[in-house]
Amino acid sequence: KKKNITTHHIDGIIFFIPERGFYDGINNYEMNYFSVKNKHYINQFKKFNKIPKILFLNDFWHNNKYDWELCVKQYKITDIFSMYVPFHTSEENFDKYFSFKATPKFHKIYRSINLKNLSSKKKSIKKKRNFDITLLGAVGNFYPFRKNSIKLIQSDKSIKFFYKKHPGYLFQKHIKEKKIVGKEYYKVLENSKIAITCSTIYKIPIPKIWEIMSTGAMLMVDKMDKIKNLGLKKNFNFVEVNEQNLLKNIHYYIDNPLKR
Repeated sequence: KKKNITTHHIDGIIFFIPERGFYDGINNYEMNYFSVKNKHYINQFKKFNKIPKILFLNDFWHNNKYDWELCVKQYKITDIFSMYVPFHTSEENFDKYFSFKATPKFHKIYRSINLKNLSSKKKSIKKKRNFDITLLGAVGNFYPFRKNSIKLIQSDKSIKFFYKKHPGYLFQKHIKEKKIVGKEYYKVLENSKIAITCSTIYKIPIPKIWEIMSTGAMLMVDKMDKIKNLGLKKNFNFVEVNEQNLLKNIHYYIDNPLKR
């Protein structure tokens, strides 16, 4: 918020902004939320040469290979904290977006869950669940399995299905309006026997996987790459499904609550 930032006593800088923010600046909602008047205020950090700079990277696909290369050079990024790349993406997908492998250095970091949003574990397990299966979130070509799953589930009228699309990113506004974010989001999952999500076109383990599991809903998801170091084990704490066996698995686990 300051007009002039000095480097005195700064040990490091962490960039925690939308990926396109390096080029497009931040949007009006973000400017208002953070009380920033200049949408391109981040440009001032290009001149700091001797301070370690960490980029918190989530949705890597919003920039292309040349955008990321330019970003790293212009802002002199020394380290990247990432959940997805290169740790849970194929080499092919990594190479599609990043031309560098040694510098900057990649560090694995995981997303977290706010446990205050959950009911107690005991209460959650014993709770009667009204929805057979729930799907929450964006649906489109980036999430092909979600997109196709909705059509399949809706074709079977015997399944009690709850679906709500992604509410957008105006979180403070949506919380006031009681939309399905925060505690309301977890309430829906805690009222679901099964929750389904998608590993995206990149076959990555998105945070929604752990959000679902934390509520006691049974997780169904399509194939994910590189899961052996995640504590995820097929048919132990999640069920891997595809379009051919989805409905069959849904009915099996609805009819077999102990297995679920």
